[in-house]
Amino acid sequence: MAQLDLFGSTPASRRSVGPAPQPDAIVDLGRRLPPDVRLGTSSWSFPGWGDLVWDREATPGALARGGLAAYAAHPLLRTVGLDRTYYGPMPREAMAALIAQERALMALEERRS
Repeated sequence: MAQLDLFGSTPASRRSVGPAPQPDAIVDLGRRLPPDVRLGTSSWSFPGWGDLVWDREATPGALARGGLAAYAAHPLLRTVGLDRTYYGPMPREAMAALIAQERALMALEERRS
């Protein structure tokens, strides 16, 4: 018998965003792209990519917290822009948080190899 959930399930907006499953053709295309070809977008936090890039629809807050890792798992998306810098420089703390995420992603990529 499974344990009862006393507090209800975690709301979708609070769960971590994961990568959407990709068709075999997209995965194969990602493998065949030359390493110096870098496709990407100007952001990793577009909510309209539910089921294309994200594993579900997600709020902008959920994407700000976990969207970068899900975006980086997409077989075709190898680069991304920082659209937050359009209006002015990012605060030092925000840039440090992005650098920490990027280092974690690089470590994940090394483990995949």
